[in-house]
Amino acid sequence: MFDYILSTIYVRQYKKIYNQHKDILNKKFHKAELKAYKTYWRSIGKANSIYYKLFSQMGGVGYDNVPEDLLHNVIENILNPPQYRGYFSDKNMYDRILGNDIMPKTYLRRIQGVYYDSEYSLLNLSEKNIEELLPENFIAKKTVDTSSGIGVRLFRRDGNCWKEVQSQEKFSLHYLNQSLGEDYIIQEWMTQSKFMSSLCRSSINKLRLLVYRSVEDNQVRLLNSVIRIGNEGSYMDNAHQGGVFAGIDTDGNIHAKVCNQYGDFSDCHNGINFKERHLQIPNWENVCKFACSVGEKIPYHRCVNLDVMLDADNNPKLIEFNIRAMGVWVFQFVNGPAFGKYTPEIINYCALNKQKIRSEYLYY
Repeated sequence: MFDYILSTIYVRQYKKIYNQHKDILNKKFHKAELKAYKTYWRSIGKANSIYYKLFSQMGGVGYDNVPEDLLHNVIENILNPPQYRGYFSDKNMYDRILGNDIMPKTYLRRIQGVYYDSEYSLLNLSEKNIEELLPENFIAKKTVDTSSGIGVRLFRRDGNCWKEVQSQEKFSLHYLNQSLGEDYIIQEWMTQSKFMSSLCRSSINKLRLLVYRSVEDNQVRLLNSVIRIGNEGSYMDNAHQGGVFAGIDTDGNIHAKVCNQYGDFSDCHNGINFKERHLQIPNWENVCKFACSVGEKIPYHRCVNLDVMLDADNNPKLIEFNIRAMGVWVFQFVNGPAFGKYTPEIINYCALNKQKIRSEYLYY
């Protein structure tokens, strides 16, 4: 079901991109140029030239713009072996893998229908005693088979009860179990930094950071970065939920334009003129170190997308990470090739290890 939902999102996204940007995609490229792009990726599969046409006209020209189909079907399946994904992808396991000091506080876990507290001790819950565990505001979200903000609920205290912000549904265990299923987590709704809040007050605006553990020296490096910004009034910053994103350079400077999921660029968002203002991510050096330290704690997977927020003191906090269906289009719309100078070594490694791909994990 997860693969079906995700593939549907991508199909709709690229269909609309095609309709809105026919001038880009129908531009006459030299046949030699498109052939060179396909040749560049040939050792690991057949690259669709549509990705070169699209990404080279947005984020930057380069044969190393990653084709999304090869990313999901080949690169992810080799760099991030599918047989280890289940445990590492389960958000209820993050505290055990990474430690609980780098993430928002957890109040409740449901794992395969069983309730646990933040320390994984069994709980015997009822509709009455769960209220003793809850803070004023909190996030409830699915912990398995999730992407693009699917299955995220924000609850705020309203008198003697809590209400889900979007639907105004009253909080109850029954409601959560019906809407989120057997695997979910309840965490604090954190106060973000003043800088991040100034971009959109209603959403937690996060950094999407791509880290990579090199196949040549096993050092973890931050390869690409964007900032995600919600629309004022919405608590979601995800591009598939209506938010926008902007590139970040190696010094933490935010680019002069924001972009939506369909490749539409704008100078302004939420009343902020990104072209006129010089905006820089606070505490950027520590953000970069933080991202690499998280990557080092996930040894089974070499390529990881991190979603990171800045708390009230501008310290980074991990919200989640992705090791499948990573969607490098976000980076390639605004920054250029996702893997940068490490693209050749990734291609070479994947070409040498194609036999490791298990057909049941191919993504369509």
